[in-house]
Amino acid sequence: MVFAYKMNKSVKPIPDDVYFTTTLPIIFGNTGIEAILFMFKMSFFNTFFVARIVEMLIYCVLIDRILRKIDLGKKWIIWGILIFPTITFMYMVYLGGYYLWTITTYLILLCIYKIYYLGKWKNYIFCFITFFSFSLGLLGIKTLMWVIAPLGFALIIDIFWRKNKCYIMLGASTVLPAVIGYVINEKILLDKYGVGSRTSLQYAPLNDIFNRFVMTLNQILALMGWQEQVRLISIEGIMNIVVLLFLLVICFFMILTVRNMHKIDAFDRIIFLSSVISFVISLFVLVFTKADISAAYLVPSVWALLFWCCIFWHKYLGEDVAVRAKVIFICMLLFFYVFSWRNMYTVFVANREYLGEEQKLVLDILEGQGYEYGYATFWNSMPIVAGSNMEIESTNISISEEGIYYFRWGSPKEFYDKEYYDGEVFLVLMEDEKEIFNKMLV
Repeated sequence: MVFAYKMNKSVKPIPDDVYFTTTLPIIFGNTGIEAILFMFKMSFFNTFFVARIVEMLIYCVLIDRILRKIDLGKKWIIWGILIFPTITFMYMVYLGGYYLWTITTYLILLCIYKIYYLGKWKNYIFCFITFFSFSLGLLGIKTLMWVIAPLGFALIIDIFWRKNKCYIMLGASTVLPAVIGYVINEKILLDKYGVGSRTSLQYAPLNDIFNRFVMTLNQILALMGWQEQVRLISIEGIMNIVVLLFLLVICFFMILTVRNMHKIDAFDRIIFLSSVISFVISLFVLVFTKADISAAYLVPSVWALLFWCCIFWHKYLGEDVAVRAKVIFICMLLFFYVFSWRNMYTVFVANREYLGEEQKLVLDILEGQGYEYGYATFWNSMPIVAGSNMEIESTNISISEEGIYYFRWGSPKEFYDKEYYDGEVFLVLMEDEKEIFNKMLV
């Protein structure tokens, strides 16, 4: 939001007075929308809310396009309705649209691939996909890992495995321009506009891998609505059982798909392979490296695999499945979607409401004391700036046993000028951060 505000005030397409790293996609995604909305002089809160609605409209249009291109007939309407609730709730409320650009980019590419595969406007599609992929590469490592790499590997596998020459030029025009764009972003854009590269990954110690795997599994279940410390004989307990069963169903469909790969057409294979590869890449980063990311990065691939289950069920199983099995699966699916709204609220939204109330209390105190400038750690700093509509400015800091450092990501560069403000300043810390801070003072 702060970046969008600066974009709106800047005469440059990319403002150079804000620190950021691999977040260039926001210029083309959610923050780009917010920057336009700031032209209407709305508050930060209203701008955020309207931007989420605009994003969901874009998402719905793309879902409509891709479901029609998969040739599900009129059944796409059913699956569109089923997919919509949980996805909208997750993106709108919990993730705030942050991962929506990943899904929409994935859908745009799939639509383009389908048109190309049908032999329509091949020269135009080739030129467009080359430029589009180059632009995606400029967005940094996240786009490369979660969008381009899975689709690129899926195309390569299909070329060699099924001898599908249709995808050779498409694969080349997707992967190579994206890699070139990524290198330009890494070597030029980050040095000029960012705070340095974030792509270096350190492998986790072997004795820590099992713990990281268990932690990742718990986070995946939480994303699907799993709740800890609930009674088995309760709505929450029953929902936990459904979540586990649903995860097993996804795994079952993946195995079933592999066994029936000879029945699947070329375009649908790309959907399946890219979804699996995206999940594997995310899982590898979470389990085998020290990367400081959460299982929320698995959301796009989990969504895509669920999407694939719907396609495979209606398009390829047909009469091979007993009526009883169909009824059980559909009932389970409906149960999952109906109760996931409640679970998403319990697991995520209630926690967000608590954080919101806490941050409002902090803002009230700062405004009451007449503060205009100060310091806070990242997850408190920018909410103070946005929550006060830029009337209170806060500089990002990072605090650890080693010391206190600036954490410049996502904040205006002027905040870090020592001569920027010479009045009385505030320091906002969490309880555990305060303990570390007091030890350092001693």
